[in-house]
This record gives sequence, C-alpha cells and structure tokens, in this order.
Amino acid sequence: NKNTILRSRLFTHKEVIYSLTKNDPLSTLIGIYSAKESVKKALNISNLNLYSKIEINYEENGRPFVLINNKKIINIDISISHSNGYAISICIPNSL
Repeated sequence: NKNTILRSRLFTHKEVIYSLTKNDPLSTLIGIYSAKESVKKALNISNLNLYSKIEINYEENGRPFVLINNKKIINIDISISHSNGYAISICIPNSL
C-alpha cells in the first residue's frame, strides 16, 4: 500500500502509535511532519531521507522534543500547533 510505504518513510513507529492515541491522528501526524521540516530547516539539513531519522517525542507534560538517530537534541526548542487540518511548527536552535 502506497500510504503505508509513505508513512514508514516519514514517521517512526512511535510517532504513528502516538498519533493513534489522539482524537485526530491525521492532524497529529501533519503537526509532526511540520515539526520535522522545522528541524531540518533550523539545523540546515537538506538530506531528504532524514525524516525517519528525526523523531518528535514528548515529555510527560506534553512538551515536544527532538531525537535524531535516537539521540535527544537538547540545544533546540520546538513548538507544534494544529487546528482544522492545518499545522504550524517552529524550531529554534538555542545555542547559536
């Protein structure tokens, strides 16, 4: 299935499972994708195959954080918002 292949290229298993715990899984995945794009731009990464290496995870309080190659990136802040099928995110490197 094309959707399954695309989903596995863009999202980690953990991200998909997380989205299924939300009222609107598709909006959640759109927000996660937006966050990954923000991370790529903030860190000046152009590798298109990196989506599955970037993982958006969440603290117990709901605050998102970034893992790249399973390592927590602590020198960036990220925020995600989504509503009515739209998503926006921002990633700010805080060590520059």
